[in-house]
Amino acid sequence: MPLASYTQIADAIATRLAKVANTGIIHTRQRNLIKPDVFKSACVNPTTNIVSAWMISRKARRDTQSSNVSNTIQHDFYLRGYYGLEDAKETELLFNKIVDGVCEAFRPQGSLDGIIELIEPVQVSDIDYRELHGVLCHFAECTITVQEYITS
Repeated sequence: MPLASYTQIADAIATRLAKVANTGIIHTRQRNLIKPDVFKSACVNPTTNIVSAWMISRKARRDTQSSNVSNTIQHDFYLRGYYGLEDAKETELLFNKIVDGVCEAFRPQGSLDGIIELIEPVQVSDIDYRELHGVLCHFAECTITVQEYITS
């Protein structure tokens, strides 16, 4: 199997993530949003007018020699989700349902439609609140490890 590029893997993760209800706008990179109009177009769902976005970025890449002709490469990706907090609408319950949906979207662990060897189960390291461009949001940080097996 040939080595997949970062963008191939990130795009495949984004495609899977987009199938989860209410994930909103998906980005294959961490967005650094300074201008209000850019923030709104990048993170606010135009239908609901609520912040609803996920950002995918690579956290680490490890390369281990498996034999004299093969290597195992592991990529750790962050999946960071934001959802506008509205107490009266009980958005915490909805957001936790979204987080569970993200975890389930990558089960059973497979090959991301054949571009890599294996994905490990999604790990959720943080569910909390964050301010995103002045908006208080529910926040989740998930990690997914993707493995490739490369032979020369």
